[in-house]
Amino acid sequence: MLQRKPMLTEYVDSLGRTPLHYAASEGYRNFVVVSVLVATVTFAAAFTVPGGYIADDHPGRGTAVLAKDRAFNWFLASDFFAFVSSTTATFLFAFTEALVVDKHFRRLGLSLAVGALFVAIGGMFCAFLS
Repeated sequence: MLQRKPMLTEYVDSLGRTPLHYAASEGYRNFVVVSVLVATVTFAAAFTVPGGYIADDHPGRGTAVLAKDRAFNWFLASDFFAFVSSTTATFLFAFTEALVVDKHFRRLGLSLAVGALFVAIGGMFCAFLS
């Protein structure tokens, strides 16, 4: 006679967590690393602008060389948008994992964080294309 093996959702530890819960939390840790890396890259790109800065001995010193270029403005806007989205995703991941909340709010927070992360990756992609 064949015996049915229990499903993954039927294994429960003392806290009521299943193996699927642990797998999801491990996956979200990778998302946290990616969101922090995107924030770091976009923050650094905001200070090391393409084209560099005008030297001190010229008029308009300290401003970006490409400041009047339309592609440079597109770069700044996309980079800023990517930075804000990635920091938002990082904080959402951190607060959703740290707080003890209802499953519904946790799932909502994590899905918003993943969405913000993908928006940040798209913004970073657009910034580095321009």
